[in-house]
Amino acid sequence: MPILKHFLKAAQAFQPVPILKHLLKVARTFMSAPTFGKLREILNHEDFGASRNACVTLKGWRIGASRNACATLLAVAFALGACAHAPSAKNKTAGSAVTITRVWPDYRAAESFDRISEYFTGDENTGGQIVLRTHPEARAGYYFFTRLKVETPAAAAIADAQVEISVIMPDAPVVKTFLLRAHGVLREGVNLLNPGLTGADWPWTDTKTHPVAWRVRLLDADGAELATTQSYLWSK
Repeated sequence: MPILKHFLKAAQAFQPVPILKHLLKVARTFMSAPTFGKLREILNHEDFGASRNACVTLKGWRIGASRNACATLLAVAFALGACAHAPSAKNKTAGSAVTITRVWPDYRAAESFDRISEYFTGDENTGGQIVLRTHPEARAGYYFFTRLKVETPAAAAIADAQVEISVIMPDAPVVKTFLLRAHGVLREGVNLLNPGLTGADWPWTDTKTHPVAWRVRLLDADGAELATTQSYLWSK
C-alpha cells in the first residue's frame, strides 16, 4: 500500500492538526475501504506518536526545517502524488469498440522481466503481454501496464495498433510524446499492453520517481484514436 505509507510518513511529521484532518478527508475519497480502515487503525494506535522526527526526506531531497514546515511540504507532496497517480477512469473514444479499462504506471527494474524459460530459449517470455519499449535493448524503465477490452467485430480489424505515451517528466515542465507500434492484431476480449519508457528516455532507477502527469492513447495503424486515458493532473 504505497499511498498508505506516504500518508503515515506525513502523519508522523505532525500529530493531530487541521492539515492532518484535511488529509484524512482527501484520503477517504480515493483509498479503498480496507486501506482507509487500516490507516485509521494505525493513527489511533497509542504508540503511533511515540517517535516523531522533524527530519524528512522527500523524493531524494533532504529537508532541514522546522517540524511545521516539513509537515506542510509533506502534505502538499501527498496530495499531489495521490492526484497524479490515482487509477484512471475507463475511457473509450466515441464510435470505437476499444476501451482502456485501467492503466497501472510504475517503474520496473530489468530483472523483473526475467523468466526461467528465457535461459533455455534465449527469447523473452512476456507472459501473454504485449511489451513495447522506447529502447528495445533496455528493459529497465517506467511502464504503463494497460488493460484493454476489444469488442466484436473490431477485433479482426485492429492490426498494427500504436500506443502514444505523453508525459511531463519530473525534472522539467515539458510534455514529451513517444509512439510505439504494437505489431500484430488485437484480439477480441482483454488485451494486456505494457509500453515503457526505457534507456535514455527514463534515466531514473528508483521506484519513487514518477512523471508529474501522463496520458496514454491507443491509435490505429493510420493514427486515428481508438481509446485514451490520462492521469488526474494531465488536464489541470
